[in-house]
Amino acid sequence: MMRATPVLATALAFALGSCGTADEPAVEASEAPLADPAVPAGEEDAAQAAPTLDEAALTDRENPQRLLAYIAAAAAQGQWGQGARAWHEGQMDAAGLKAELGGQEAPRVTFGTGMAEGAAGSLYYETTIEVAPAGASPGRKGTITLRRVNDVPGAEEWQLNWHVDRIAWKD
Repeated sequence: MMRATPVLATALAFALGSCGTADEPAVEASEAPLADPAVPAGEEDAAQAAPTLDEAALTDRENPQRLLAYIAAAAAQGQWGQGARAWHEGQMDAAGLKAELGGQEAPRVTFGTGMAEGAAGSLYYETTIEVAPAGASPGRKGTITLRRVNDVPGAEEWQLNWHVDRIAWKD
């Protein structure tokens, strides 16, 4: 019988530890970001404070939390028009989203963890939402519901992607 070397044992433990299940997302190690050579010296902090929005979240059909992260980032950056794209076209605009999220500049928007459930050809993802002005706590609380059509033939492209269906505030 062969005996595993410490390096092999460590590699095996790492490989097995990084495997996740569908219910358990893989955890990524956090590392300090490397300086971006495209960002002039001294402007790294500004570039890190305002990362680009994850536009692919708008067409994601698998992970509704990705769309929620997109909304939170857009609000934090004051990119109201971009954030409004999480709704179906024409259902939300920049001014409407800013008002919906309390009218404050750069609010902190947080979401709970929900669960996707199916009903009548659609999937719904409902979770908590809390919005607080930057640096304030607690904030306005409610429930946000995302929806997508469950791969129904003839569905339009936007219907197949996660999008905001409604927000219900508790106040």
